[in-house]
Amino acid sequence: MKLFTLTKDERLNSLKAIDNLFANGTWLSAPLFRVRYLVVADSNPQPATVAVLVVARKKTFKHAVDRNRIKRLLREAYRLNKLPLVEHCKAIGAKLQLAFIYSSDSIAPFAEVEKSMQKALRKLVGKL
Repeated sequence: MKLFTLTKDERLNSLKAIDNLFANGTWLSAPLFRVRYLVVADSNPQPATVAVLVVARKKTFKHAVDRNRIKRLLREAYRLNKLPLVEHCKAIGAKLQLAFIYSSDSIAPFAEVEKSMQKALRKLVGKL
């Protein structure tokens, strides 16, 4: 089993699921971004325990190059640090949907993004 991958099953791409996440989810703040999360019922056909969505706002970052860079940084930081969250969700038998919304006005270096991601994931494990 590959531990540090981010497969298609682990990405949140259903419009119905995304709408449900933003309508019923709970907010969590991290230094560079906000996290919207929702624990969903087990009847969800999605096989992954944690499904992730990454957002960079067009209003803040006008150029697609910048938005894509931010999304790549967030996905990579999550991919490298997701293991404790996934193991915790498996242990308690929960399925989780996450949305990482970048809220800073500038593109941060990867080290800062990763540190912020670690802090957010620790907070999330504590709240579950």
